[in-house]
Amino acid sequence: MAEEVIEIKYTRAKFHRRLFANLVDILIFALLFVGCFIGFRSLVVNSSTYKTNEAQLVQIKRDSGIFINDPTGALRDVITVYNNDEALSMGQKKSKAINAINSFHNYVKEVCSNEIYQMIMTDYDEFRLEIKEGNKYYFVLENGEIKETGDFLESKYYQNVYAKYVDKYCQAYLIKYIPSYYDLTKYMSNMLIFVEIAPSYLIAGILTYLIPPLIFRKGKKTLGKALYKIGLVDSRLLNCTYPRFFARFAIFYFGELILSLLSFGLPYIVSFSIMVFSKKKQGFPDYMLGLQEIDTSKTKIYNSMEEIQLDQITPHRKPVDFTSVIKR
Repeated sequence: MAEEVIEIKYTRAKFHRRLFANLVDILIFALLFVGCFIGFRSLVVNSSTYKTNEAQLVQIKRDSGIFINDPTGALRDVITVYNNDEALSMGQKKSKAINAINSFHNYVKEVCSNEIYQMIMTDYDEFRLEIKEGNKYYFVLENGEIKETGDFLESKYYQNVYAKYVDKYCQAYLIKYIPSYYDLTKYMSNMLIFVEIAPSYLIAGILTYLIPPLIFRKGKKTLGKALYKIGLVDSRLLNCTYPRFFARFAIFYFGELILSLLSFGLPYIVSFSIMVFSKKKQGFPDYMLGLQEIDTSKTKIYNSMEEIQLDQITPHRKPVDFTSVIKR
């Protein structure tokens, strides 16, 4: 008895259609992420615990002397405010920076132990006496008092001494030595990352990349892929199974995208390069799982050999990119 041969012939989806489909999905994901983030952000900032902690943090910043309100009313570090204020001369910026430093030292003296205060003051003296440009020092010690040598412009003293001290030293002292400041900033950061960003990312991803393929089961299509008639098949050229689809989602969403956010998009660039230059034009998750994105505008994706027989498939369709012959 002659062995029956079934041929499945598909056309691989063209690159520009796959690109546009991905862009549509990215746009949907971005809109969903922003919407979710706004919603979670609103819930967080209106909670009583958040308001209490935020008020405490704001009060510490104000009392420290190195944070002030900018023209818009936002609380910012003094150096950022002074740098953006074009009405101030360099001499005025320098004078205001010195006042901010003195206010910070007075604040430290009030809220910290005398040992910490003396250590910070010693560090400040050593910091000024060590700064030099070429063979010239910015400060000199005379009769037990540290004074400017006057060998540099006001802008040099402001930028290289006082602004630098506020940005690199005062900010660090605030975190390290001021009671509760570190805990409050950590609380704010945790709320932003774990309560606002992470859930928004998860929900947007599920709604964009997981739910639609569960609706468009033939080809496991996202909305972008459905719009451009692109489906997913496995190495048998049959409909992608759920285990492989979930594995693909996990590799793409929790591996490729998250690592891309932490490494300036490197994993996504590598995956995109594989899709552009590889023989079968597969992205990294598809390459790992043996999956292919095909054009479904004129062809149908099947779940099994039996479904093909029921549909009375013929072997006369013209292959374009790849062909698989499956024997039963």
